[in-house]
Amino acid sequence: MSQRAEFPFASARRVTQKEHQEFRAALVEQFKTELKKRVHHKDRGLNNLSLRCW
Repeated sequence: MSQRAEFPFASARRVTQKEHQEFRAALVEQFKTELKKRVHHKDRGLNNLSLRCW
């Protein structure tokens, strides 16, 4: 069985919001756990900050 070296991005499609919700619901049901939602910096009142230690 041959394996492709790369993912076929040219023929791939985006997942719709409805499909995404269905996938999350299936994972929650299968593993009996709540998935964490990403919290963006703006939602937490933080600004993008870059620190450099010399």
